[in-house]
Amino acid sequence: LGATQGLFLDGAWVDRAERFESLNPSYPSQIVSKHAKATAEDARRAVESAYQAFGDWSRVAAGERAGLA
Repeated sequence: LGATQGLFLDGAWVDRAERFESLNPSYPSQIVSKHAKATAEDARRAVESAYQAFGDWSRVAAGERAGLA
């Protein structure tokens, strides 16, 4: 509980100074984790990376993709 999470962008972990907290809905005072807050540029980078990877990734068999998750 309370772990800090970065952003995974274009195959690398990225950290940001600005964060938001994820709270346990059953115990709102309990912080489950803290997450880096993405910027608009982070979102653009993530979309571009996903677009670039889609061609190769879409040719990987579903069973093999499932094993990577």
